[in-house]
Amino acid sequence: MIVVCKNPGPRLEAALLSVWEQRELRPELIVIDGGSTDGTREWLETQRPRIATLISESDTGVYDAMNKGLAAARGEWVLFLGADDELDSEHVLTGMHVQLQQTSGGVGVGEAAYQDGRIYRLAAAPNPCARNFVHHQAAFYRRSLFG
Repeated sequence: MIVVCKNPGPRLEAALLSVWEQRELRPELIVIDGGSTDGTREWLETQRPRIATLISESDTGVYDAMNKGLAAARGEWVLFLGADDELDSEHVLTGMHVQLQQTSGGVGVGEAAYQDGRIYRLAAAPNPCARNFVHHQAAFYRRSLFG
């Protein structure tokens, strides 16, 4: 699980709490903070025992931060969780783990639920050339895809 942020405010705590509340699986949690100045860095330091890897330094943007997270990751699968997103229930990772163990594919996609009730599902016949055909907060990637 890779979370990247810079000055995310209080939503980051809710995002990380949704990871820490997972029941059956304890994911490798990697947090890449782009040098926050809003107190995030200090709060993350107090949470260090619950975070596998914490890097807080300047970067060149969200993709640079994501790549730092990938370089630190050791698990077979990675999920990029937005600093203002939350896992829907305490069993999300267990359910996805079962599905991911049964595939030889490189990407496993779940559903993303918005606070207004909308559900983002992968189309029955996805078009990988279409814009935003996969919601990245609901996509698990084999780490090997990234080289």
